[in-house]
Amino acid sequence: MSIHLIGVDAGGTSTRALLATEAGEVIGVGRAAGANSWSSGTSVSGAITEAVSEALGPNDPASVVGGVIAIAGGGASSDEIAAEIDDGWHSLRLTVSPVIVIDVLAAYAAGTTAPRGLVLAAGTGAIAGRINDLTVERRAGGHGWMVGDEGSAVWLGRKGTQAALQALDGRGPDTVLATMVPEALDIHETGAASTAVRIVSETYSRPPARLGELAPLVLDAGERGDPIAHDLVEAAARHLAATAVAVMGDDEPPAIVLAGSLLTRTTVLKRRVRADLTARWPAAPM
Repeated sequence: MSIHLIGVDAGGTSTRALLATEAGEVIGVGRAAGANSWSSGTSVSGAITEAVSEALGPNDPASVVGGVIAIAGGGASSDEIAAEIDDGWHSLRLTVSPVIVIDVLAAYAAGTTAPRGLVLAAGTGAIAGRINDLTVERRAGGHGWMVGDEGSAVWLGRKGTQAALQALDGRGPDTVLATMVPEALDIHETGAASTAVRIVSETYSRPPARLGELAPLVLDAGERGDPIAHDLVEAAARHLAATAVAVMGDDEPPAIVLAGSLLTRTTVLKRRVRADLTARWPAAPM
């Protein structure tokens, strides 16, 4: 019988599962809704079970000899969520329990084989970790959309929405975000006041993680020269660089891994963060 392994990335925006052979060949892929216990508005275990079931497909569950689930938010440290995940896992007739790790550790392992280094992740949320021998020695950020995750997609989306509302209210300077945000939310009111009301209604009717869908608008507006959006991107870069510095202190990391959608795609934010980190640690491979 063939031997298979399962890997799951349970993020705030989406959950992705892969079924792979012992040699690393991916033979099954599954997707589901986000699985962040703080911001996704979904069942963490339910999303993971759905994605794993799709990835498993017609393959024999008994062939799976191991699995790792990387979880964002508070799910990685919750015994209750871990028990629910285990129940969902076994409901698929998988005979081994998965290993649950914080997402920042999985991101580091995916980016380098160096035993020690720094990982900075910015996607739906934002977090940095100092890694030593597959252990998170120190972390900063990752405190969730309400009280943390500065520089993340949700942070940028929230700040961009606030800037749009302030402009529509006349409380803040003009910005193209006052047009871009309602267009992205499919709002077509004729007046500023009614547009603002609809933006608020749409924002509060969605899970917080979906604010991250507006981050590309802020990045685009910043690149096009909108001063408000530009300042938000600059602020995000400073927050992310400060988060990285917080976990390393005075030490220079032997390796730097950038992870998450905002730092793996080619964006103005990625360029700014890379420049900041290179200026501070010029010898660190990234």
